Amino acid sequence: MGVSGASHPTCVPFVRIEEALESIPGIVKKLMKEFEDVMPNELPRKLPPKRAVGSRNRVAVWHETSHEGTVSQPELVKLRKQLKDMLDSGIIKPAKSPYRASVMFQKKADSSLPA
Repeated sequence: MGVSGASHPTCVPFVRIEEALESIPGIVKKLMKEFEDVMPNELPRKLPPKRAVGSRNRVAVWHETSHEGTVSQPELVKLRKQLKDMLDSGIIKPAKSPYRASVMFQKKADSSLPA
């Protein structure tokens, strides 16, 4: 159990204000004094109550984009060879992301692909 009976692990920072104030620059001390009405003198002893509306990070689901056209078999062989050469030489590295990582090939002015 976490703090205040929470079912998930909770981290609570502890700071001794007296020690912390010694290393605070003067301008920050001035701001703290100016806004002391909104800064509590001590940390709360428990977590705030659970809200009725929770927040959640959502991963956007992107649709597959259409490509310009199919690649001919000889061109596909050429692209795969170039990709293997770049991976072997260390110019590029395999993606470690669990999500799909696209690779874009930009043709040079002479219509060849980067080496």
